[in-house]
Amino acid sequence: MRRTAKDTIPKRRFGSEADVEAITGINRRTLQKHRLFGKGLPFYRLGGKVLYDLDEVDDIIRSSRVGVGGPGRAA
Repeated sequence: MRRTAKDTIPKRRFGSEADVEAITGINRRTLQKHRLFGKGLPFYRLGGKVLYDLDEVDDIIRSSRVGVGGPGRAA
């Protein structure tokens, strides 16, 4: 079977503000304010839509873990 470039590109999951709100609990209005002031979660603008890479959101959540064995915790 012949492989094409489409076969080798990893699949990415994108979601809307509503999806990110459901995952993180961050209000949509807060997400909008963060975009306006250049902080918060990374996002993509495609035409008139704002999309978030859900894998990036998951990575940010995992990297901010605090607690036993988490970053910032003295042993």
